Amino acid sequence: MTDPRIVSEPRGDAEDAAFVRDSLGLFNVGVTGDSYYSPLAIYLKDERGAVLGGALGHVWGGWLDLDAL
Repeated sequence: MTDPRIVSEPRGDAEDAAFVRDSLGLFNVGVTGDSYYSPLAIYLKDERGAVLGGALGHVWGGWLDLDAL
């Protein structure tokens, strides 16, 4: 690697984002040995089933990480 640089791409390629997430996940599992992962999606819905709000995130390493509330 001869000239690394930091680049901000708010609407960057989905494959690049997946690479970063997957690589970090593999590193974390390798370091901790904890491979349990569970996505989280909890919704508040009205009587018709329309979504009024919710909580999105995941559980890993005994922690709850909320991405959106």
